[in-house]
Amino acid sequence: MNYLRLRILISIAIVSAGLIFCSKTPREKEKTRYRKDIKSTLQKIDKSITSIKKESKEIISETKEELNVKIDQLEKAQKALSKELNEMQSATEQQWTQQKAHIDSIIQVVEEIDSLSKRRSKNIIQPADTIKKTS
Repeated sequence: MNYLRLRILISIAIVSAGLIFCSKTPREKEKTRYRKDIKSTLQKIDKSITSIKKESKEIISETKEELNVKIDQLEKAQKALSKELNEMQSATEQQWTQQKAHIDSIIQVVEEIDSLSKRRSKNIIQPADTIKKTS
């Protein structure tokens, strides 16, 4: 009888320990959610690149050069985001915070490029900004 109780108590302890160690902390949940958001952003960048490339085939050469610059910038941003996202998997808390700040700055540049592309479609073409840090 005592042996059976001991086995039951040990089993309960193991299950409880597993639940405690397997559950995600709020910070881990935040990181997971952030990584999903970045993956979604990468997909949007890819769609934007495809759209701009398609449009650039149908327009005059002067404007096409500007679009090619935007495409290059978006592709650089896409590579930088992918790299940062991969590095985040094994980052310490301090590294994660720094990488998040860098990713946020890249996303801001991407949004600026995208807004310029939208303005372009209204015939208001402006010079494109450059990505400050791509590695």
